Amino acid sequence: MSLRAKKSFGQNFLNSPRVVTAMIQASQVHEGDLIIEVGPGKCVLTKALLATGARVSAFENDPRMIEHLQEIFAEEIITRFHSAEAAANAHKGAGNSLKHGEIPDDVPEVIVKLEAGVTDLPISAVLNRAGLVKNAAGAKDVLSRGVVFVDGQAVGIDFRLKLAESRVIQAGKKAIARVVLQS
Repeated sequence: MSLRAKKSFGQNFLNSPRVVTAMIQASQVHEGDLIIEVGPGKCVLTKALLATGARVSAFENDPRMIEHLQEIFAEEIITRFHSAEAAANAHKGAGNSLKHGEIPDDVPEVIVKLEAGVTDLPISAVLNRAGLVKNAAGAKDVLSRGVVFVDGQAVGIDFRLKLAESRVIQAGKKAIARVVLQS
């Protein structure tokens, strides 16, 4: 996941496996213990707590992280009680033919015309001009939620599309197109 920590949420993402191991050992968490986790972020500590057999109730305030948590733990629960194959295909049963980042076979092509001398555009402008969002606010929203993918890879607000590149761009679950910038 390519999300950056937001100062407004006071976020600092835990990434070090060594630190997580030390935290678990120092906390003396046991199977069946109830742990309340505030701000699980990217779930690094959450997964380690669950591996001890503890029950974890996680509370997250950042909408970008909530969607991430739902995806991670929905797949884990389905795998645990059904199978990995069932988890991999669960999104189809929920009415979604694709998961975030997956590229369908029949992607429509959208040509975005650039003004003379312009050689690239920020992803927010590409989303808007290609009709993948309704307006600039819609582009800002999908980018802040981390649900914009270019050729199947999550991108942030700093991503730019260059002249003559052909890229499959997905904004959310349903808005998708092969976008080409032309002069």
